[in-house]
Formats: sequence, structure tokens, C-alpha cells
Amino acid sequence: MAMRTIRSFSRALALGAALALPAAAQIPVTHGPGGGFADSATIETSARREISIAPDRASIVLAVETRAPSAGVAAQANARAQRGVLDTLRAIGIAPSQIATAGFTVQENWEPTPKGGMERNGFVARNAITVKLTQLDRAGAVIDAALARGATNVSDIQFSATNTADAQRAALADAAAQAKADAATLAKALGGTLGPLITATTRGDAQQPSQYYWAVRGVKSQSTTPIEPSDITVSAYVLARWVFVPGPAAP
Repeated sequence: MAMRTIRSFSRALALGAALALPAAAQIPVTHGPGGGFADSATIETSARREISIAPDRASIVLAVETRAPSAGVAAQANARAQRGVLDTLRAIGIAPSQIATAGFTVQENWEPTPKGGMERNGFVARNAITVKLTQLDRAGAVIDAALARGATNVSDIQFSATNTADAQRAALADAAAQAKADAATLAKALGGTLGPLITATTRGDAQQPSQYYWAVRGVKSQSTTPIEPSDITVSAYVLARWVFVPGPAAP
């Protein structure tokens, strides 16, 4: 898994009643019930890390739309066109396990009138399939083959990574380290040191970007449609709180 870029965001806050006292005051760290800390100044910091990794999977949503005076005729025409698309995809090496139905509808087709109203003009059938690829460089060829055989649009291309766990842990470790470094810097600037950790929370996610590509039936090109995969952004956020231990009182 390639880790490409790292972005960071952090903030630091000093909290607690002790910080409102004179700088020379010595505030002891006291333990409350259950071993917690009571009546102590605290320092709270947060940090966020984002790591970009290359995708290794792509999902393409291909759709066939057909219109006809009746619902049955629209559905039959759609089935013939979709069968042609499926046969073509399998002919270029796309296995049945890589293809799944994404949706099927038959409904009234309404169009605007010259007077600004709407009128029914037959029915429209739409059958969409999802094609899953592990060879990203084949995305353009799959799109071109489907359009040439009857697909009317490509509504979505989504890239993903099969394993983001390593990147997630790396982002989490970086965020935790930055939060602690910020807390230590703040404690020193305030004339003390960083005490024991009180609490720490985290959250993270992997953003899987989509690219939208619309095509009209009958479009032909002399070269394969270029598709450039987008990186996956994996992020982690850490919020932590430490005890602030004031330095010795000034003589």
C-alpha cells in the first residue's frame, strides 16, 4: 500500500482553575475517588492526520434507458439492450461475479410542454449494473465497450482500497504523537510540565471518492476513454487531556 501525502491539523487548549492563579502558586496534583484527578489544572489538545493512499478497486455503474409508448414495450427493449451490454462485457473478460444489478425501474415519462406544463410521453425503463474491477487501467475500456453496445450513461465511478487498516493506524499514531507534543509544548510555555494522561478519544474514517461521468448513447471515440483514479483519504482524530503540573514557585 503506497502512502503518498500526509496532512495535519492540531490545536491546543489549557483548561482548569489552577491556571487562573498567580504564576508563583504551586498547585498539587490530587487524586479523586477511584484514582482520578480532582482540583487540578488540565491541558487538552487535539490533532488530526490525513494520509492519502492509492486505490486498488473500482466500481462503475452503467445504465441502459429505453423509452416506449407502453411499460411492457419499454421493459422488453431495455432487456434486449442490457443483454447486449452484458454479453459484451463478458466477451472482454469481465466475469459474472464482477457484475451485479444496481437497480431496475419502469415508470411514466413526463416531459415539459411549450406552455410550461408537463405531459406524459410514454414510459421509460432503466436498468443499472455495477461492474467491479481490480485492474484500474481497464476502466476506460469497459466504459467504451458498454456504450458501444447499448449503455446510455455511466452514472458513477468509485475508487476504493481493500485494506486501509495500516494507513489508519499510521494516521492515528501521528495524530496521538502530535497531540502529546502540543500538550508538552503548552505545559512548558505555561511554566510547568505535562502530567499523567486523563482521557483520550479518537475517531477515524476512509473517504472513498467518486467520479461522475455521463455519456450519451451513440458516442464513439478513436481512443479509450481516459480514467484517472483518485486517491483514498484516510484520517484519524485524537482528543486528549493531561494533568498540568506547575513548576516550582519562584523564590
